[in-house]
Amino acid sequence: MSMLGLLTAGAALFSILGALVYRWSADQALGRLFIFLSGSFATTLVAAPAAVLGGAWASYLATTAALLAAAALSGLFLHFPRRVRHASTITRAVIAGAICLALATPGADVFAHGSASFVDTASWVSAMLNGIGAVVLIGMRVARDADRRLMSPLLFGTAIGIGPALVFNALPRLFGLEPPLPSEVTVMPVAAIPMSFAYSILRHQVFGLDVLMRRVVLRISGALIAVAMFFAAWLALQSLGVPATGAALLSVVLTSLALPHVAAWTRDRLDQWLYRPLYLSRTSSTLGHAEGLENLGGALTQRTRELLPIQWAACVVHDDTTPANSASRRVLGADGQLPLWLDSSSPLDQSPTEVTVTPIHHFDTGAVLLLAGPRLDGDHLDGIQSEAMRGLAQAVAPRFEAGLLRERAEDEARFRQGLTDLARDLAAAAAVKDVLRSFLTHAARLLDADSASLWRHGPDGEVALVDKETFGAAPGAEVVRALVERRPAHDYEHDWVAITTDGASLGIALDDGADEPIVCVVRRIFDPSRFGTLEEGRARELAEHTTGALRRAAERENLEEQLRHRAFYDSLTGLPNRALFLDRIGHAIARGERNGQELAVLFIDLDRFKVVNDSLGHSAGDELLVQVGHRLRGCLRESDTIARLGGDEFTVLLEGQSATADATHAAARILSTLREPFIVEGQETYASASIGISGGSAVRESGRDLLREADIALYRAKASGRGRYTVFEPRMSHLPAEHLHLESDLHRAIERNELRVHYQPIFALNDGRVTGLEALVRWEHPEKGLIAPGHFIPLAEDTVLIVPIGTWVLEEACRQMRAWQEQFDGAEDLFVSVNLSARQLQDPDLLEDVERAVRTSGIDPARLQLEITESVVMQEPEATVFKLNALKSLGIKLAVDDFGTGYSSLAYLKRFPIDVLKIDRAFVSGLGLDEHDSAIVKTVVGLARALGLHTTAEGIEERSQWTRLQQLGCDQGQGYVFSRPLRPEAVEALLGASDAPRLAQAA
Repeated sequence: MSMLGLLTAGAALFSILGALVYRWSADQALGRLFIFLSGSFATTLVAAPAAVLGGAWASYLATTAALLAAAALSGLFLHFPRRVRHASTITRAVIAGAICLALATPGADVFAHGSASFVDTASWVSAMLNGIGAVVLIGMRVARDADRRLMSPLLFGTAIGIGPALVFNALPRLFGLEPPLPSEVTVMPVAAIPMSFAYSILRHQVFGLDVLMRRVVLRISGALIAVAMFFAAWLALQSLGVPATGAALLSVVLTSLALPHVAAWTRDRLDQWLYRPLYLSRTSSTLGHAEGLENLGGALTQRTRELLPIQWAACVVHDDTTPANSASRRVLGADGQLPLWLDSSSPLDQSPTEVTVTPIHHFDTGAVLLLAGPRLDGDHLDGIQSEAMRGLAQAVAPRFEAGLLRERAEDEARFRQGLTDLARDLAAAAAVKDVLRSFLTHAARLLDADSASLWRHGPDGEVALVDKETFGAAPGAEVVRALVERRPAHDYEHDWVAITTDGASLGIALDDGADEPIVCVVRRIFDPSRFGTLEEGRARELAEHTTGALRRAAERENLEEQLRHRAFYDSLTGLPNRALFLDRIGHAIARGERNGQELAVLFIDLDRFKVVNDSLGHSAGDELLVQVGHRLRGCLRESDTIARLGGDEFTVLLEGQSATADATHAAARILSTLREPFIVEGQETYASASIGISGGSAVRESGRDLLREADIALYRAKASGRGRYTVFEPRMSHLPAEHLHLESDLHRAIERNELRVHYQPIFALNDGRVTGLEALVRWEHPEKGLIAPGHFIPLAEDTVLIVPIGTWVLEEACRQMRAWQEQFDGAEDLFVSVNLSARQLQDPDLLEDVERAVRTSGIDPARLQLEITESVVMQEPEATVFKLNALKSLGIKLAVDDFGTGYSSLAYLKRFPIDVLKIDRAFVSGLGLDEHDSAIVKTVVGLARALGLHTTAEGIEERSQWTRLQQLGCDQGQGYVFSRPLRPEAVEALLGASDAPRLAQAA
């Protein structure tokens, strides 16, 4: 019963085995043939017991199964591992013959007894022929190197399965002898054939099954060897007289000690017979004495090709941090022709899916891999061959790890040394260009780049090379734009590192303080490896080392540029200053001597600029100067040089064949342009100019001579009435000397008592009665005679002499008025009016000087009037209000002179302690001729009355003007229609006359 169960289990096993092969086989014909084979063996196992007991049906089933098994076996050898020519046709014919013999067997037994023996013999002959054919086919397969490894299990199983049936049954029947063993017995070993066939098919088509089977075989063989060694030792020890229990314990110990060595020897023998690649990978030297990653990789791939029948082998370092679609691997060694995706120069186009990959060593960002191409027959490596590759990889992994660590340490040391060299070069670089050149060279070397270039990315998206200096060939602008577009969003705007999609280009932003950073583009053109995280990190370190030096160099250059600009350019207008203008004149003189050309210099000085500056403030004056500079640029040529010497003085340099004539035309254009109104702080302002011109073809020693001549011509233009230009003439050269002599004489005029005070009467317009006298200073030069104020007062204003002169005039006028008041009846009601200059008003001793003049002269303070020009009043109005109140506290009167010509603020005017507004002669002279002047005078008179002030008109020269002023309501007047300024003795004659109050009217 136990034998029957075993046979039944075997039949079930064959059925399951057939189903597995049919399910997993990639070839459907191969699967169907194996179904025939496994089904035949399952039928034989089921029918064998009944056949032994004499069952006719069982004997018939066994014979039929044998015929089908032999035919299926021949068909399998025709199809596995590859089909031979006409395999399907031959297989169908053999199976059809086997089926016919199987059907003829029962018919022969029933209908023709004599034919039964023939059919039986034909069946065995057919089985024998199929077996011989199977042997021939397996021999042909084994003869091929590509199939020998796959056929070795089949050869072993077929020999076991066919040998007994052939020797003990088929051959005797062939020679007419009685078989020594029943066919049912000789057919049982044939079960080894489907088992070995199933193993070979699954091993060939199911990856790793041979490795699993090898482990099973090793485990079973190890267990059997251990059991055999135990019983052998146990029996041997008992034969030597050792008790059974002690012998068993001692056998266990001996078996434990010897088993590892015996198991290893058994594993080597098994591998040497069935799994030769594993055996060779352990028993032969792997890499010898190869050192270095490249040498290790080359030796490993060569050894792999020796052990495995593959087309090629390669050892690569794969870096996971580089772009996936780029060459992110470095080939350490190769044996055979590599495919295109590993070697760009290779014509072999092979898919990566056909490659077996075995890791050798894993590191933080990648791995070292052993790659093996397809076998020589085009198939993939099976499990044993892949296991051999893993064995090789495990054996060499420590050496690759050490080599990789050594290489990375050397590379890191080289990079750190490169950073040190870069820092040293940057420390020595003083200019931005030097810093960029050092960075360019070091970045290309430390990042293993084939080219490096510097680009400036503008806010409009355009890019351009910086200084046209590159390391290697510069890329196209589209590469730079692609890098800028890939700039990481989380990075600072001017501090980023980016890699292009293909990994071939890396961009490094360098911040030099500009609106957009400088982009350094490094590229790997010939190197198949691509930039990754390692290079990105190193690029950031390079940028960090460089940015500070670059900013310092840029700041230094900006500072130097600012210093140069400040040294040679005016900070307000941006025009060249005196130093640069003189330098350009020097170059122009040299060119003129060489080319025979003329040059001319225009010296421009604004008229009445002080009025604007004093009335509207210094900020308004600065704005006016800036606008004047713009207008000068607009009316001159690009080749002309415009400069600001300081204050309100501008100069222009012209060169050419007719520079002097061009200068007069340019001066006319300048005067015309400056006559147009300026808008300063929302107010309309006018500013004319006086121009002096010098030049010609005569040779000058220096530019200062031209400037001096132009300055002399400017002085003459101002003396001629301003608002015009004058060309220098040689006879004018003596004017500066006279100017110096005049200044020197003015210093001594006070000491020598050369100054005189003349008085111009002021009287009421309604009845012509004299009401006061205005004190006017004159200079009686011992050689030049009487000098008018217009010739020396400006000189005194430019020096400190105006203060002592003004103090003397104040004291002299108070003394003289007090003397006249005591001398003449009716003079007690007269007042004396004295002018105060801007410098006097700013003098801290003014109050003390006025108080002393009143006290020492004895004049009534109410009979003293101080006149201050409108522009002086509006200069620092807050301080002026305080000082005027202090003067007013002394009891004197205050008058605003030249009212209407400045820029008074009504808000301040009502705060000033003013008693009298003096209407400027410019408005009086137009009365009767210009309605605008009449309107202005009327407005001023109305304003004065509204503020409770008196009005005095200046410069009345005609009777009609007197009459018109009376009609407009003006209170007082002075001018030539009444009297010119008089000497003191003339004033005494006037005051002593009986009709003195009516003298001017009578005149």
